[in-house]
This record gives sequence, C-alpha cells and structure tokens, in this order.
Amino acid sequence: MFGLLVLLLFTSTEAAVNCSSASTCTECISLPYSCFWCYTPGLARCLSPEDKDNCSTSLSSYSSAINEINELPISDQNQVSLKSVSLKLRVNESIDVKVSVKASNDYPLDLYILMDLSSSFGTDLDNVKNIAPQLPLSLQNVSSSFKIGFGAFVDKPILPFTSNQQLMYDPMPGITIPFSYEHIVSLTNSSDLFNSELQDISISTNVDNPEGTLDAMLQAVVCDDVIEWREDSRKILLVMTDDVLHTAGDGSLAGIVKPNDGLCHTEYDESTNRTLYTASLLQDYPSMELVKMTLTNNDVVPVFALAGVSDDIFALYNESVSPFLNGFSVALQKDSSNLISVLIEAYRKVVANAQLSFNLPDHISATVKANCSNYFPQRRECVEIGNETVEFTMSVSLRECTQELRDNKSTDIIVTIPGFSRFLIKVSGHCSCECESQSTRGSTECSKNGNLTCGLCNCDEGWEGSTCSCSTLQCPVGLNGKTCNGRGACECGECHCYNVNSAELSDIDSTMLDTTSVDNPLIYGAACECSNYECLTDGDGTVCSGEGECQCYNGTYECLCAVSALTGERRTGEWCQCSTDHCIDPDANNQTLLCSGNGTCSPCEPKGQACTCNDLYSGPYCEESTFVSGTLLGSCDNSVRDCVICYGEAARSESENSSISCGSSSCDNFALLTSSPSDDYIIPGSLPNSNTDCSFISGECQYTYIAGRGPDGEDLYAVPPRICLPIPIWAIVTILLVLIILLGIGILIAIKCCCMYLDYKEYNSFKAEVSKASFERMENPMYHTPDVTYKNIAYGSE
Repeated sequence: MFGLLVLLLFTSTEAAVNCSSASTCTECISLPYSCFWCYTPGLARCLSPEDKDNCSTSLSSYSSAINEINELPISDQNQVSLKSVSLKLRVNESIDVKVSVKASNDYPLDLYILMDLSSSFGTDLDNVKNIAPQLPLSLQNVSSSFKIGFGAFVDKPILPFTSNQQLMYDPMPGITIPFSYEHIVSLTNSSDLFNSELQDISISTNVDNPEGTLDAMLQAVVCDDVIEWREDSRKILLVMTDDVLHTAGDGSLAGIVKPNDGLCHTEYDESTNRTLYTASLLQDYPSMELVKMTLTNNDVVPVFALAGVSDDIFALYNESVSPFLNGFSVALQKDSSNLISVLIEAYRKVVANAQLSFNLPDHISATVKANCSNYFPQRRECVEIGNETVEFTMSVSLRECTQELRDNKSTDIIVTIPGFSRFLIKVSGHCSCECESQSTRGSTECSKNGNLTCGLCNCDEGWEGSTCSCSTLQCPVGLNGKTCNGRGACECGECHCYNVNSAELSDIDSTMLDTTSVDNPLIYGAACECSNYECLTDGDGTVCSGEGECQCYNGTYECLCAVSALTGERRTGEWCQCSTDHCIDPDANNQTLLCSGNGTCSPCEPKGQACTCNDLYSGPYCEESTFVSGTLLGSCDNSVRDCVICYGEAARSESENSSISCGSSSCDNFALLTSSPSDDYIIPGSLPNSNTDCSFISGECQYTYIAGRGPDGEDLYAVPPRICLPIPIWAIVTILLVLIILLGIGILIAIKCCCMYLDYKEYNSFKAEVSKASFERMENPMYHTPDVTYKNIAYGSE
C-alpha cells in the first residue's frame, strides 16, 4: 500500500509550560503542548491537563489535525503517492506525514539540451549535428513519452565579455555574432524537426573564459510558454559546456548592475527570425541561489555535461555547482562524440536518487526520516534506489503563531523530489479561538455592563471586575492628576491604597522616601494622598527626627512634635529638630537649668553644641569655669595700643638710659621689659598658662607685648622695647622708584644704540653693492622710431 500515513505525536512536557499565564483563549491555545481553555462564565481561565477536571463543561481544546488529503497510488504515470495535504497545527505539536516514492520505468520525459556555442565548442557542434537524428531514438529506450528541445548560449554581447569587432560583423564565415541565449527547438517528439533545426545553427565566439551559462539556464526554465515544459513529466536540463560560468556581480564589469529579476525575457524577433534573450544588457547574471530556487520550484533537474575540461573545472562542477543546484555532473569527450551514452548516464543518475527539497519559513520546522538503505539525513536523500519503493517521513511542527496564521491564512510549502514530482503542504494554525468571534454584548453575566467573550467579561468604559459590577468613574483624583494619586487601585469607586512595599507602588511612586525609620509605614486617604513617612527628615533620613508623628492634611505634610519629659515644652522645628533638651547637662543636679545658667541656649543646634557660654565658662553645657581652672588666656586688646606704644618707647628709652613716664589711670598693670623676653616668659604674678603673645605695627616700628591674667581675673601686660627700621619706609620707597626709573632709561638707550649700529652696517653693505654694479644705455628692443628716411636715387642726376 502506497499512501499517506499520518501520526499525531504528543510530547508529555506540559509541566514545563505555565498554562495559567495565559489571560485569553487565544494566548492559551498558542502555548506549547496541551493547555485547555475553560470558558464557563466566572471560571474562565487557561488550565493545564491535570487541572482540566476543574472545568467539566465548556472546555475548549485544540489539537493538530489533518484537514484535507489528496493522494494517488504509485504507477507508471505517478511516482509520488502524495499530491497535497492540508494541516492545521497547534504550537509545538507535530504531525508525521509519510510519503512513498518509486521511480517509474516509463515516465514521461522532457529533455532540453542547452549547448555552449563559444568557439572552443566548434567540433562538439559538428558531432551533435551528426548524431542529432539518433538522439530521439535513444530516448525511446527510457520513456515511450518523451520530448526533446534545444537551445544555445555564449555570453553577454558587450565588452569585456565579447569584443566590438565580434559584435559589428562576422569575423569569419560561418560564425554567428555573439548572443547571450537563443532558444532553437521547443520540446518535441519529432525527430525530423529536431534534426532540421540543429543543422542550421553555427558556432559563435566571445573574449573571456567564463560563459553566460546561468543566464541561459534561468531563461530555459522560466520561459514555459517558449520551452513548453509539461506539468507531469521528468524534466532534465542538459547543459553542455567546457568552461566555468559567470555569476551575479560579474555584470558590473560592463556597467550592468541591475539585479536579475528571475522572469522570462526571451522573445521572438521577426527581423532576425530568432528567439533571443532580450534583457541580457539590462540585467546582471542571476545568482546561484536564484537559479537553484527556480529549478526547484519548476521541478527541473540540471545535468552538466562537461566536454574535455581540466580536473579542476570538473571538480568545481561535480563538488560545488551540481550539488548546490541539486543536479549532477557527467563527463563528455572533448568532441562530444559520446553524447548519447552521456544522456543515458544522466537519466539513470536522475532516477537513481530521491531527495526531498523544500524551504521553510522561520515559524515552521520539519525533520525528515527515510526507510531506505542508503539515506543521507543532511541532504534528505535516498541514493541508488533502483526499483525500490522508499518511504519518507516528514515531522512537521509549528514554532509560533504569526499574524498571518492568526488571520486564518495558511502557509504553503512546496516539497520537490527532483526528477520525480512534487507535492504541496498547506499549514494553518490553531492561533485563535472560535468563541472570540461569538461575543455576547450586554450579557447578564457581565451585569449588562460588558461583553461576554469565551467566558470572560470585557467591561465597558467606567466598569471593572470579573462581572463588570464595579464602577471606576467615581474614584477620586489626587493632587498630581492621577486616579488614587497613582498610589492605589480603584475598585468599585473606592481607592484601595497599595502596600508601601508592593511591586505596583515601586513602579508608580518613584519619589518615595526611606521608610525604615517608621515602624508601620502606611499610605492612606480617600485618594491615597497621605502617608506617615513623607514628612521632612533629619540628616540620617529619620522622619520627624524620630521625635514626632508625621501628619497629613489634604496632601500637605507636617510633623507633630513630642513634648519634652524634662522641660515639659514641645519640640519645635520643621522636622522636630529643635529642643531645649539640647542645652541641659544630663549629669547636672538641676535638670531644668539651661547651659548650667552660664550661657545662652540655641535649641535648633545639635545636642552638646547648642550652648553659647559666657566669659570665664566653657564646656558643652557651660559647666566648666575657666577662671577657676587657670586656663583663661589673656587677650590681645586694641584698646591698649596707646599704652603699649608708650611703654615700648619707655622700655627703649630706659635701655638707652633715658626716662619717659607713661603713668596714667588707663595704663595700669603694665610692666616694662628692657629686652625681648624668651619664649617661655611668664608675667610675674599671672596665672599659669594664661600668657598670650601679641604684636602690631605702627609707622616704621613693631610693638610686641605679653597679655596675661592675674589671680583675681585682672589683665596684666609686659612690654619690651619697640623694634624700628633703621631707614624710614618713605625713604626706602623713594630709593626703589628712582632705581627703577634709571634702569628703564638705561634699557631704552641700549636698544636705540643697537638699532643705530645695525642700520649703519646695512647702509655700508648697500653702498658696496652699488659700487660694484655697471649700467649701460640700451634701447628697448620692442621700440620702433616713427621717423622714416627715404633716399631719392634720382636726386642730383643730370
């Protein structure tokens, strides 16, 4: 039995698919493997196989299936059991298609010979003409229903492929002007017609070695009206050549850059009575890929008959060109005298191998197996099948649903078995649910506020919920213009505020503050406009400094500060950062005394830095007396400058044995020093560590003095002699100015002397050059005097 066998393969991997992730019926059936859609109202959802019992009714399941099959038994007139099959696939659920192939002993044969007519093929053409009457007879041995045709090719008739001399006139008698492709004999079973047409053709010529083979092959395949290929026949294109071929891109050498369109451009020319390729100079050579696709789509098998080529050229065709084009290569003798035996060999090669050839779009995949003894999986080919019937198994699956499949369109896959036949696979997909086109408007299941589709309610605008019973039109809008302030979900007209740590809020509220300092962070309010964590924070990010409660009034935040347990006063400040507690010494006996009573309190400063102490007191809370501890320093006071100047003068005068009196009521507690004291000098009678060195400048003199504190807090001063400059400052400044002016004048004089010296040298050099020159008086050679003198030869004669 030769026919199509179809197997549905289910792979038990549903556990890897999360069916519940699908929210619609179409999404559910588009998931790989067996997910089911329950469309019972109120229970509509996508179920996995183990959960489908939870929806005993209204269960929608789609499986891959065969829609239509067209198959024929294998006979002498039919070599492939399948003509067409229509599949409807579910994603990742495959169908096995088995097709049988057997080579017929008497199958219709169409043979079109395409011959290279370049000058190197001249002897071959003569032999082909001689054996032309025998060619049809030889084909009767392989098929009783045969047709044979003939065409020829050279190359594009333009430089650098052919020369201008070759194009303008026949260089030699019996040589045809170069052409790209000429169709000579359409497929016929008339031996006389074939023979007579071949006798009239002549050899041609070109310049470069590669030939325009691909141009001719493409036209010979696509020009069906010219060649007259039959639909149900074994089609063989025999290409006779002795050199390599031009490929796409070579046309740019002649300025031909337009890509080949793959269409037929071969027409009959009444002026020359020839059928020629007319777009040769308009389009580039076709690519190998384009020729392969054309051969495959038209079920034509190429056979390259290579005449007297080198081993390298034969290897190129046999190992590269022929396998790529799904064809074969055979060797001709140098003069093509063995053409008949080569034809028989080529025919046997075509029918000896059965290969599935097809192209798949990205959303469809297929694997092929075969039961033949010599099977090559990578090429999907059975070789040397002889009279054996081989069976191919194609496992076709759908990778994903495309928009085309969702629009209920199908994808056509043409599977070609070169030399045998082809069959068509039409693939459509389970990519949409029928129930989605059967929506019930204003369904009671949807509270008459929506449409019921596949058991789901699609609510009208302003309604929501599984049964469309909740209104969304009455939810309040926040100050930012968003419903529920963007921080809550509107359900049935009310805002349900999100949890602070919810994923929804993290996507919506990008301005959230740190809530770690709040024990129970909340969002609340009719429009979710309030929270207990958005008040101002201190430098550590603590809301209300941790000393108050964050309160919200219509979206405006304010800290309600706590009352101090020490003073009974409420904390103040925008984030409760101010408190008189900052000025109370925790170790003091009196816990209500600010700054220990020895300073002023700044409650908004941090604890320990809020007190400004009075004189004679220090410490964080002004609890230490600097007078008692002996650490109060004497101060440099500008009010005593006059006394210091007087005592400085007196000290200097005293060292010079003169007497100056500075005694006055304002200069008490001053002492004279006859010389500058050492660094460890201490004013007699002053407190330890209370001395301070002071100094100032007055006029040209520097005055220094030492200030200290006595045991009773009195100021004590010791003044050494003043130190003055030996020359007054005004005299120093005057001398410096005079020196600067004199230096500038000297520089200007030096520059002027240098310039005068250089000018003097240049002038003497000029005089020397002039004395060496000699001038001579000359006439301008272009000048012609206007005076003309004529001599009268007869003047003075008798």
